[in-house]
Amino acid sequence: FKTDFKYSNYIIVDMYGRVIKQGTELIDSQVNLASESPGIYFISFYSQDEIRTIKLFLQK
Repeated sequence: FKTDFKYSNYIIVDMYGRVIKQGTELIDSQVNLASESPGIYFISFYSQDEIRTIKLFLQK
């Protein structure tokens, strides 16, 4: 999926709180979760003064 958030950092955790991926992708980055198991993922984008979290339902 793609994001238009202007945040430079992201972290992805699964529904058990395990960190799946993290990085410093830039605007309009592609985050690939195709290899992950179906389930609920929480993706947080953050900058120095703001954080935004998306709840993503991944289905196969």
